[in-house]
Amino acid sequence: MNIITAKLKEVFFAVLPVTIIVLILNFTIVPLENIVIIRFVIGAVFVVIGLMIFLLGVDNGITPIGNLIGEKIAKSNRLWIVILSGLVLGFF
Repeated sequence: MNIITAKLKEVFFAVLPVTIIVLILNFTIVPLENIVIIRFVIGAVFVVIGLMIFLLGVDNGITPIGNLIGEKIAKSNRLWIVILSGLVLGFF
C-alpha cells in the first residue's frame, strides 16, 4: 500500500500545476461554464488515477525486464552489441 500512496503522491504533484493554471485562467481571464469546470476536475482526477495505475504497471513489469536486459547486454563483452543496442534504443 505504501507503493501506491507514493505513486499517487508523485502523479498528483505532476498533474497539479496544470490543473491550477487552468483553474486560475478560468477565474481570471476566460470564465467557463460550471459544468465544463466540473468535467475538467473530474477528468483531472481520472488522469491521476489512470497515470498512477499505468506507472505502477511500468515499475513492476517493464522496468525489471529493462534492467535485466541492460545488465546482460553490458556483461556480454561485445562492444558492437552494446553500440548497436544503444543506437536502436536511442533511435526509438
